[in-house]
Amino acid sequence: SDGTSDCNCIYMPYGDGASFSGYRAHPVEVPGSGGKLYFRGIRNLDATVEYALTNLGLGEATELVVTGSSAGGLSTYLHTDRIVAMVQTRASRLELTRAAPVVGYFLDHDNYNYDSYNY
Repeated sequence: SDGTSDCNCIYMPYGDGASFSGYRAHPVEVPGSGGKLYFRGIRNLDATVEYALTNLGLGEATELVVTGSSAGGLSTYLHTDRIVAMVQTRASRLELTRAAPVVGYFLDHDNYNYDSYNY
């Protein structure tokens, strides 16, 4: 056995480019296109955890591991405490929680063009 036969995994690709930390009440208009951008990553995260608690048995968990790679590693650093707090309120048998980020460091340096688009 590979040790995963008695566990559940939730895969959450993010779509707002802010590692599930973005939130704007109203969308941002994209100039010249008529399109809109929505930044609501934190609500997506909260809704996913709530769905897993209500519908997927997360409330019966005895162990919880939060992990991610690259930007998901950053999300792990940013949100594990929030996720654990949400789960602890409903998972009375939860005994062990861990964060296992796989990288998530981003260097603050000039881009390769050394132009004004650096932050």
